[in-house]
Amino acid sequence: MNKIIFGLTFILAMFTIENSFAKIADPEPFVLGNVTYSSHANVITATDNKSGKQLWETKVYPTVKPAKTNPAMEEDVQWNVITQITSKNNVLQITDSKGKTYRLDRRNGKLLR
Repeated sequence: MNKIIFGLTFILAMFTIENSFAKIADPEPFVLGNVTYSSHANVITATDNKSGKQLWETKVYPTVKPAKTNPAMEEDVQWNVITQITSKNNVLQITDSKGKTYRLDRRNGKLLR
């Protein structure tokens, strides 16, 4: 009985450790009117829903990969990617996995200061 409990405890502990380093995924696309705003890594793209035509694409910040990585962790877990897209008026608010926020003009994708 003790071996079974130990085995189950070990499996649960390994599952918890593995999921604490879960990969960061791109956020769900954000639809506003006839435009879908989506992201991959550090790039935001606006696409017209009717025509499927890309309206603009903006690299929000220069790099995804850090200059130095921790060799004990998977490299892509340490990348800085866009995790959230929201909008207020004509401004897209973009948040990255480090918690930094950026603002883009929703109409043309220009980075706002």
